[in-house]
Amino acid sequence: MTYKNIVFDYDGTLADTSDLIVTSVQEAFEAQNFDLPTAENIKQYIGEPITEFFPKLAPRELTELELTTMTNSYRKAYKHDESPETIKLFPGIADLLTELVAQDYKLFMLTSKNSDVARRNADVLGITDKFTKIVGSDMVAKPKPDPAGLLKIMHDNDLVPAETLMVGDATFDIDMAFAARVRSVGVTWGTQDIRTLEEAKPTYIANDINELADNIFA
Repeated sequence: MTYKNIVFDYDGTLADTSDLIVTSVQEAFEAQNFDLPTAENIKQYIGEPITEFFPKLAPRELTELELTTMTNSYRKAYKHDESPETIKLFPGIADLLTELVAQDYKLFMLTSKNSDVARRNADVLGITDKFTKIVGSDMVAKPKPDPAGLLKIMHDNDLVPAETLMVGDATFDIDMAFAARVRSVGVTWGTQDIRTLEEAKPTYIANDINELADNIFA
């Protein structure tokens, strides 16, 4: 299959941000005087917007004010600690993006982060110019696994589904791609284990950057 357009998830796919996310979530819970969720519990939800997974981690039902307060605390903590030391590209990603651009692939980032945070992260990592568009959760009506974000990218850029490939580390990405009738790659270096990814039935599984490149260039 010849692909022309590659849509990348961000957290756990392009960059390792899990430690920063975990500490920021825990700071938000601490500020609310809740027991801190464990890193393991937090990581299973990475890939969803924080407004979606905070209620799943909370010890009781959250009021709207509590959710807003915790969200603001999280974003403040995340921004404060955001740096090249806390967010890093996975090995080989920078070279792969450069090669894809050199070969005239159109690259897109589709993330559950707000678009301003995603662009700020991309700036820190020096990869903003690799992407035709960066789409955050604030730019779509429904977050992953709803296909709204992927459908928006294809509609706005006149992309053909058969020529488009979604790359992500979580079932949210795979389910979204399936709903949008787009092929997908599940990468195993993120927060979800290979068995969980396989259950979502991605088109391909990539255990390392070379396997991902083979899936794209095949």
